[in-house]
Amino acid sequence: MFPSRGQGHIKAVLGTSLKAETLTNPAKISGLVGAIAPHLAVDDGLNSAYLAGLAVELRDVRVGNVTFFTLPTRGTGTSANGQSIVIIDQDKLKAVQQGFQTDTLDAFQPEVQTIG
Repeated sequence: MFPSRGQGHIKAVLGTSLKAETLTNPAKISGLVGAIAPHLAVDDGLNSAYLAGLAVELRDVRVGNVTFFTLPTRGTGTSANGQSIVIIDQDKLKAVQQGFQTDTLDAFQPEVQTIG
């Protein structure tokens, strides 16, 4: 769901974060959360206790278990304040949302797209 350079960065972070020695070490989990927290916007339910529990649940997940793809887009444009933006294809996004809701996202076949 990130541009390919962003996907590579996230994959590298996950590769480090999803190691057993990270997920089973409360100090490392705390350090990881502290390092990424300033860069995230989350709802109030996502707190350190929830994340610690999630880390335990993810202890057997490795980066090879994670699939990356880019949301379907309609190309690029410009926001009202002049920022360059990628425009999400809202109609095709519905298939992605359905895949998340029904745990069938592995069947979603993203189109090869170029952004120009």
